[in-house]
Amino acid sequence: MSARDERPIARALLHHVLTHPSASLGRELGATRLRLGLDLLAVVFGSLRDALMVDYAPKMTPPAAVELLASLRRVPGCERRARMLDVHLVDGVILLANSRAVLERLRAMDDPEASEPLFFDASDGASGRKLDRAAMRGEIAHAATAFKTPKDDEDVRVYDWTEAILKASGGGGGGGDGSEGEKRMDSISTSSDATPPSPTMTGLLLGYPVVYAWSPADDLDGAARRLSLMELTTFKLSAVVDVGTTKEGAASASKENGENNRHVISQYTVPVAETDAEQGVAEHAIAVRKHYKELMNNCEKSGGVWWEWKIDVERRPLGGVAL
Repeated sequence: MSARDERPIARALLHHVLTHPSASLGRELGATRLRLGLDLLAVVFGSLRDALMVDYAPKMTPPAAVELLASLRRVPGCERRARMLDVHLVDGVILLANSRAVLERLRAMDDPEASEPLFFDASDGASGRKLDRAAMRGEIAHAATAFKTPKDDEDVRVYDWTEAILKASGGGGGGGDGSEGEKRMDSISTSSDATPPSPTMTGLLLGYPVVYAWSPADDLDGAARRLSLMELTTFKLSAVVDVGTTKEGAASASKENGENNRHVISQYTVPVAETDAEQGVAEHAIAVRKHYKELMNNCEKSGGVWWEWKIDVERRPLGGVAL
């Protein structure tokens, strides 16, 4: 545990999310707000994750997300933490992310020495398709480099990765730094075989150690069908949150309540064949273990906000896969 007790600041941030007057977050003190608040705590306390995807708040819009993050900067004690956060878009999907951490990580993807994250190739091998991992990593790094690193005194920024990838792949388009998040497309351009599919970009932003990728990028249904025929391993990483007790019962969260306050930090799947060492393919298992150890160490640096880190592993039967 870090020397400074960060729980009072975490409590103020969570209270603000639970009570912020925004219809896009659902009812006050509701489950959507609680989940969003805890997800934000995982980003700004201990850096347990770089980003969160707000797919569980269907009324959330980019302008509403910008307003929420701007309002967090006005909460006493939360300004420094809240300034880590900006809005990121992938095909209109909203993510709230630590922009500095995300950009630094993705800019390094074309480093010849970089080995992670790993890409699982879900291309249609029967048709001769094969993922060019090096080219895709380079295109992602190029898109990340095109973005400006945020400054502490700037307003909340919107990073549109769809536009940035389109531009990096030679498909034209404007820059990715729109202040209102209005530039949106139905799908990421497929002008290059190295163009990452939208789910690949989302997984990268979320910091998954292994992500699915395929070529061409618009073969989403085909990739989902091929993955549905594979047995998958689900990795679920969680920790107990402790912010003490606020005035609202719904915001009560202390480690004394143990498992009642366990929150899922990250969850992803990897094909079983890629995680069973006896089958001769151990790279993905090594990446997952490294990811777990890093998050466990960060948990101890969260100022007392996160405790009792755990990983659950289970086999997922054959069936539909959502990408």
